[in-house]
Amino acid sequence: VDASVDYMLAVHCLEASERARPLLREMWRVLKPEGRLLIVVPNRRGVWARMEATPFGHGRPYSATQLERLLADALFTPIEWGAALYLPPIDRPLVLRSAMALERMGARLWPAFAGLIIVEAKKELVAPIGKGRRTRVLEADSHARD
Repeated sequence: VDASVDYMLAVHCLEASERARPLLREMWRVLKPEGRLLIVVPNRRGVWARMEATPFGHGRPYSATQLERLLADALFTPIEWGAALYLPPIDRPLVLRSAMALERMGARLWPAFAGLIIVEAKKELVAPIGKGRRTRVLEADSHARD
């Protein structure tokens, strides 16, 4: 039903989709005006997206710029950005016991290399107005007026 959902959570959604733009437009359609979308995608720079043994090692990872452009094309405005999974997927007891400290350190030292990008976006009812393009006068047109 159109405009019937207040808040939507999308995890393992965009990276697995063959047609991300139409999927986001469908999410836009079912969200209420001023509805919110919380989306989680693998970070193109992160280690998690490069390892097939992880849940985020399949499909298409995104950069923040790619995700922002994709959201804007679907009439969503990002309002909050976050990241998670700075610790590489290592199954060692010592590393796992230190996971919280290592995550905090990763967030401070290597924020661009998080495993996930998390963004909250708001549904926009009006498309943003882009920058106007300058038109140029062709030589042939100026001679045709004489």
